[in-house]
Amino acid sequence: MEILRDTSAEWAACEQSLASAGVRLPLPHRAGWTLARPGVESLCVALRAPDGRCTGAFGMHATASRALPGFRLLRVERFGEAMPCATWPAAVDALAGVVHREPRVLRVSVEVFSRDGETRARLGELLAHAGFTRAATARNGSMTLTVDLRPNENELLNSFSKSARQAIKSVAKRPVKVCSIDDRRLGDRLEALSRETRARTGARYEALWDWTGVIELSRRLPDAARLVGLFRTDRQGPDELLGFAWGWWNGQSATYFAGASSRPDGFRGPCRRDFELQTFFQQRDGRSCGRLGPRASPLASALRGARE
Repeated sequence: MEILRDTSAEWAACEQSLASAGVRLPLPHRAGWTLARPGVESLCVALRAPDGRCTGAFGMHATASRALPGFRLLRVERFGEAMPCATWPAAVDALAGVVHREPRVLRVSVEVFSRDGETRARLGELLAHAGFTRAATARNGSMTLTVDLRPNENELLNSFSKSARQAIKSVAKRPVKVCSIDDRRLGDRLEALSRETRARTGARYEALWDWTGVIELSRRLPDAARLVGLFRTDRQGPDELLGFAWGWWNGQSATYFAGASSRPDGFRGPCRRDFELQTFFQQRDGRSCGRLGPRASPLASALRGARE
């Protein structure tokens, strides 16, 4: 087991080696993740074969403890889908070993992530045997909608309800276009849309993301992140961006993780759904399933009647 830092060339080499073997790490496990998360230290735990080859890896993030200054909290997201089952015992042992090798660690949180119930159960058993205990409350939603991405786009759309299909197709009647967001100057607009959406729904907003960094991260890692925007074609400048959706690669599936939108006159309703679906369409290569996260209420509404 080897702990690699975010600026380490070995991290990138490990990613490339695993990708050549058909293993693509989830977005939060990739080098450069700190571009999106200000104030977070990113680490990679690499598992090595006797000949030095990288047989598996996972990322973890360190933040400062507010309860005990000087101590650190470690978190592992999306643990499971990108880990070959043969490496599970070694990966769990490595998790426990990090506590002893890294300085002033107060707690390690591990979020097991897989569609397969047996996988989740087995990883849970290994973690419990290594001394981990189940958290009293989960950080993420326990249920989510899923969409099978293996059919072509026409077949996928035909699996939705008639009203959902009509709502999606109605976007073509509006002066809008859907495309990737790659202009870093739109970072402030993404932040403004996020605040506006939370205020509209009465939710508390936490500025967790550096949206300029998210744009750069999505540009660097198009195989792990897609940032899609809905743009007006009758305007120029930041206000032409009406909304956005951000998709993550998890290891074997993609997640619609975050999004926001504005509601100018004449652009209410269905127009938001098309670009959220485009997040999935643009992430189809190598993905068998798309997930709709707990924050995905606009898209969930569009998929009423969809088959898993």
